Amino acid sequence: MNYNHDDRQYYNNNQGYGNQSYGSQNDRMRSVVNDQRRYDPQMAQQESFEPTVIGKGARIVGTLEVAGDLEIQGEVQGDITCQNKITVTGVVDGNITTCDVDLDNAIVTGDINCTGDLHLSTSATVAGNCEAMNVVCGGRIKGDVNAAESATFEEKAALVGNLTARDIEIQKGAVLQGSVNIRQDIYFDTDN
Repeated sequence: MNYNHDDRQYYNNNQGYGNQSYGSQNDRMRSVVNDQRRYDPQMAQQESFEPTVIGKGARIVGTLEVAGDLEIQGEVQGDITCQNKITVTGVVDGNITTCDVDLDNAIVTGDINCTGDLHLSTSATVAGNCEAMNVVCGGRIKGDVNAAESATFEEKAALVGNLTARDIEIQKGAVLQGSVNIRQDIYFDTDN
């Protein structure tokens, strides 16, 4: 379908064909097509998103924002914001902000801030500060860890940095180099 100058001018003046009363058959068709392309934030929140996958061999440079789950098998250079879960089996050079993070055979250089759980397998490495509700570490972290609830360091885990959590479990064989702060309210009776 060819659009003439009048069509483009009308479209620009009315910000789409959907804003006019329907005249001809062509106007109705244009309205339907444009209405289907419009972004509706309420509809976006109701939709369930398929996971976004950055495959092996792919390299993304720049800021990345994802509404659903994100799987990184390749490489991302830049900050990542995700509304759901991020699974990394590749490389991330940037900060991560999300709900849950699962690192398996991953290398992350940057801070991780998640409102849920952070899990590192034995083959995962993080060079940056980590903040999460719960942390389960089987890999290596070089940076401070702040867990609002619990932190578990499995037998092959290593942390070079400070650890703060409400509940801490350190299994035999894990290595921690830094201070440990168990976040609990402590009261002393100074009257005796």
